[in-house]
Amino acid sequence: MQEVLVARNILICCGEYEIPWMVLEQWYKKTRSLLLDFQLEKLTGCAGLLVEQRISLSSTFPAQYRRFSLEQLIEMCVNHGCKDPRDRVYALLGLIDANANARMRGRIIPNYKKSAGEVQQDVLRALSAPKITPYFRLILRKALEIEDLGHPKPGV
Repeated sequence: MQEVLVARNILICCGEYEIPWMVLEQWYKKTRSLLLDFQLEKLTGCAGLLVEQRISLSSTFPAQYRRFSLEQLIEMCVNHGCKDPRDRVYALLGLIDANANARMRGRIIPNYKKSAGEVQQDVLRALSAPKITPYFRLILRKALEIEDLGHPKPGV
C-alpha cells in the first residue's frame, strides 16, 4: 500500500486499457458527493483505503478527508491478508495522519521479536483512553489474530 500512496505517477492497467491515476482521482472527487447524496456506498476495503488516502495527499481536497488515524486504518484493514498479523499494525504506521504519526513516533516501534499480544499492548498504550473502546479492542485482537487477550494463535 505504501508504494501506491507515495508514488509520483500511477498508471492503472486493465487489459489493453490504461488509466492515469489523475483521471481516476478527478472522477472520484467529482462523483463522491453525488454518491454520498444518494447514500450509495463509498469504495470500501483496500481499494477504498488507497483511493481515499491517495486523494487526501492532494492539497485541493477538503481537509476532513485528509486524515486517517491508526484506529481507522486498523479497522479498515482488519480482514486483509497478511502473512504476519503484526503487519496489520506496523505496515499502517507510515500511512497515518502526520500529526498522529508524530504522537505515535517512539510509542509503537516495529519489532518482529514481539508477540502479537505485545504489539496489542503497544497500540493500546499509544492511544488515548477515549479511543480505546471495547469495539476497538475486539478489532485489534482480530487484526492481530489473538484469540484470547494476551494469548496469540500458535505460531505468532
